[in-house]
Amino acid sequence: MLHGNAKKPALDAALERMAQTGYSESFGAWAEGHNAIGVVLHAPMTGDIYTLSVGGNARNLPEEKLKATHLPMLMRAAQEISALSGSNF
Repeated sequence: MLHGNAKKPALDAALERMAQTGYSESFGAWAEGHNAIGVVLHAPMTGDIYTLSVGGNARNLPEEKLKATHLPMLMRAAQEISALSGSNF
Protein backbone atom coordinates (compact mmCIF):
# COMPACT_ATOMS: atom_id res chain seq x y z
CA MET A 1 0.00 0.00 0.00
CA LEU A 2 1.26 3.46 -0.88
CA HIS A 3 1.63 5.78 2.12
CA GLY A 4 2.86 9.35 1.89
CA ASN A 5 6.17 9.70 0.08
CA ALA A 6 7.48 6.28 1.11
CA LYS A 7 7.38 4.97 -2.49
CA LYS A 8 7.84 8.25 -4.35
CA PRO A 9 11.28 7.37 -5.79
CA ALA A 10 9.89 4.09 -7.14
CA LEU A 11 6.85 5.88 -8.55
CA ASP A 12 9.02 8.53 -10.20
CA ALA A 13 11.19 5.81 -11.75
CA ALA A 14 8.10 3.96 -13.02
CA LEU A 15 6.73 7.15 -14.60
CA GLU A 16 10.06 7.80 -16.31
CA ARG A 17 10.19 4.24 -17.68
CA MET A 18 6.60 4.58 -18.90
CA ALA A 19 7.45 7.81 -20.71
CA GLN A 20 10.27 5.96 -22.48
CA THR A 21 8.54 2.65 -23.24
CA GLY A 22 4.85 3.54 -23.47
CA TYR A 23 3.84 1.13 -20.73
CA SER A 24 4.22 0.49 -17.04
CA GLU A 25 5.04 -2.77 -15.32
CA SER A 26 5.17 -4.14 -11.83
CA PHE A 27 6.50 -7.61 -11.10
CA GLY A 28 6.06 -8.04 -7.37
CA ALA A 29 7.28 -4.51 -6.63
CA TRP A 30 4.01 -3.04 -5.34
CA ALA A 31 2.51 -6.22 -3.91
CA GLU A 32 4.40 -9.46 -3.43
CA GLY A 33 3.13 -12.21 -5.71
CA HIS A 34 1.24 -9.77 -7.98
CA ASN A 35 2.34 -8.88 -11.50
CA ALA A 36 0.80 -6.22 -13.74
CA ILE A 37 1.38 -4.33 -16.95
CA GLY A 38 -0.56 -1.37 -18.33
CA VAL A 39 -0.82 1.53 -20.76
CA VAL A 40 -2.26 5.04 -20.44
CA LEU A 41 -4.95 6.75 -22.49
CA HIS A 42 -5.60 10.49 -22.51
CA ALA A 43 -9.10 11.73 -23.34
CA PRO A 44 -8.61 14.63 -25.79
CA MET A 45 -11.85 16.42 -25.01
CA THR A 46 -11.57 16.38 -21.21
CA GLY A 47 -7.90 15.75 -20.48
CA ASP A 48 -8.92 12.80 -18.31
CA ILE A 49 -6.44 9.97 -17.92
CA TYR A 50 -7.44 6.32 -18.17
CA THR A 51 -5.51 3.09 -17.93
CA LEU A 52 -5.77 -0.28 -19.57
CA SER A 53 -4.02 -2.97 -17.59
CA VAL A 54 -3.76 -6.66 -16.90
CA GLY A 55 -2.65 -7.97 -13.54
CA GLY A 56 -2.97 -10.88 -11.21
CA ASN A 57 -1.26 -13.68 -9.39
CA ALA A 58 2.36 -13.98 -10.49
CA ARG A 59 2.03 -17.75 -10.91
CA ASN A 60 -0.71 -17.24 -13.49
CA LEU A 61 0.77 -14.12 -15.07
CA PRO A 62 4.55 -14.37 -15.15
CA GLU A 63 6.54 -11.45 -16.56
CA GLU A 64 7.22 -13.24 -19.85
CA LYS A 65 3.52 -13.92 -20.49
CA LEU A 66 2.51 -10.37 -19.65
CA LYS A 67 5.12 -8.89 -21.99
CA ALA A 68 4.78 -11.37 -24.85
CA THR A 69 1.01 -11.90 -24.86
CA HIS A 70 -0.83 -9.16 -22.99
CA LEU A 71 1.29 -6.08 -23.66
CA PRO A 72 0.88 -6.19 -27.45
CA MET A 73 -2.89 -6.55 -27.02
CA LEU A 74 -3.02 -3.64 -24.54
CA MET A 75 -0.98 -1.40 -26.82
CA ARG A 76 -3.12 -2.32 -29.84
CA ALA A 77 -6.31 -1.66 -27.86
CA ALA A 78 -4.97 1.72 -26.70
CA GLN A 79 -4.13 2.66 -30.29
CA GLU A 80 -7.58 1.63 -31.51
CA ILE A 81 -9.35 3.53 -28.72
CA SER A 82 -7.18 6.58 -29.35
CA ALA A 83 -7.98 6.43 -33.07
CA LEU A 84 -11.68 6.46 -32.24
CA SER A 85 -11.24 9.50 -30.02
CA GLY A 86 -8.89 11.31 -32.40
CA SER A 87 -5.83 11.27 -30.09
CA ASN A 88 -2.69 9.26 -29.54
CA PHE A 89 -2.00 7.39 -26.33
